[in-house]
This record gives sequence, C-alpha cells and structure tokens, in this order.
Amino acid sequence: MRLHHRTIALLGALALALPAMLVASPAHAAELVESEPNDGSGGARGSWELEGTDSAGAWGRAQAIFVPAGKVRVLVKARSTDAVWGKEYRMRLDPVVTAARPRVSGTAKVGKRLTAVPGTWTSGARLTYQWFRSGKAITGATARTYVVRPSDAGLPLTVRVAGSRSGYLPASSTSAKVTVARLTPKVTASKATVKRGATARLSVSVATSATSRPTGTVTVKVAGKTVRVKVAAKAKGTVRVTLPKITKRGTHKVTVTFSPSGSTKVSTKARTVTTTVRVR
Repeated sequence: MRLHHRTIALLGALALALPAMLVASPAHAAELVESEPNDGSGGARGSWELEGTDSAGAWGRAQAIFVPAGKVRVLVKARSTDAVWGKEYRMRLDPVVTAARPRVSGTAKVGKRLTAVPGTWTSGARLTYQWFRSGKAITGATARTYVVRPSDAGLPLTVRVAGSRSGYLPASSTSAKVTVARLTPKVTASKATVKRGATARLSVSVATSATSRPTGTVTVKVAGKTVRVKVAAKAKGTVRVTLPKITKRGTHKVTVTFSPSGSTKVSTKARTVTTTVRVR
C-alpha cells in the first residue's frame, strides 16, 4: 500500500488514518516533504515525528518507522522560527520487505558444501544470495549453496540474503561469520645413507592446495641436534637441508616439522613427519 505524493493540508499537525494494511507494522519507510516550499529550502523544514511513538525522521529522506494501529498525528517540526502552520505536505509510506538473519549450515572445510538458511521473510519475496570471503564478495558465488574453495581456508565466510517484492522496498541481511578450517599440508622428506663423519642432505617438500608457493620454516632434529631452513615463496615448497655430521653408526630417526608463515599460516597448519638417516 502506498500513499504516493498525497497532498495533505496541515495546521501544525494532522490526524492521519492509516490504511488497514499498514496498521501495527514495523516494516515501512516514510518520507515527508513540503509540497511547495517558497523559500528555496526544498521542503527541508526540520523534522517530523509520529505523536506518541518513537518513530521520527528528517525531511526529504526515507526513514524506517513503526506504524501504530488506529489514527496517528504527524507532528511537523521546524527549525528556528520557520512557520509550519497552514502549509501543505506530502507523506509517502512504503512497506519494506521483512528480513530475517540468515545462517550458514554445513561443515566449513575445503571441498564441503555450505547452505544458506534464509529464515522467514515477507511472503512472496524473491530472495537472492551473495557469498563473501573476509567481507569481499566472491565472484560467481550467488547461489543458495556454496562449495568451499582452497582459497577460503582459514578465512571467514558470510552470506548476504536480499529480498525484493513488487510494491515493497527491498531489504537485506547478512549471516554470522563461519571460519573455514585450515588445510593440513603434505610434507615429505627423503631418506639418506652416508659414511660415518660425512654430511647428509635431505630433500623436504611441502604441498598445500591453498598455494603453490608456501612460505615458512622447516625444522629438522636428529641425534640431539637441530637445523632450521627458511622456505621462501620462490622455492615452490622444496628445500634442501644439510644435516650435522653424525659419528655413531646405525639408523637414526629424523623429525621434520614445517611451520607456515605469512599468508600460508592463515590457510595451512603446521605438520611434523619423520624419516631416517643411516650412518655406515
């Protein structure tokens, strides 16, 4: 129901009988302007309010209001000594689509499907969806469901639902954040066989679907000694580690830990694997 540019003669205040469809509803936008201002103000006289309610607004600007049952007085307020008596005004009331806060259903892991549960909206409203990663719209993610991508790992996702219906002002609502679980990288370390007192070298590779250029640190522990090697982006996940000399013959356990850094740390967990070095 709309009252489009309906001219009303006001003597400071008006007892306005609202259409039944608008009675006792919080979902409306209201705008009040002076029909024919003669002072160049564009009708911007100050403000207005619905008497006996908390609903109020500024001139010439849509304002969500609560429309009470029965009759209500629209009080016209002026700035300074501007006159409001005997003026004509226009008031427009538009119903607004009633929005519910959506929620995200499903497991927030890479490869899993998430579903937007919109809640209860105005009957007949057309709903559309947009998924966001860290507050930025994901290109093409406009369906009710969304399959979590590797680029989402470790980051918050939300979905915004927008509702529209003919004769109503649109509305939208955004879900709470869900954070996608970080990925577990694949870490592999070669074995080595060396002569007693010789230097052994291991090849360590790190792979994660979040990036082809992981960064971090590889920490290798063997025979009570520790060696650390930085993994730079240009290494593309593969580094060579030179072990300290081992004098005792036999097979020694080697512990290899990858600790991510930078953006890799956001998407990827640390991981530890073991290998061996044999000293002849």
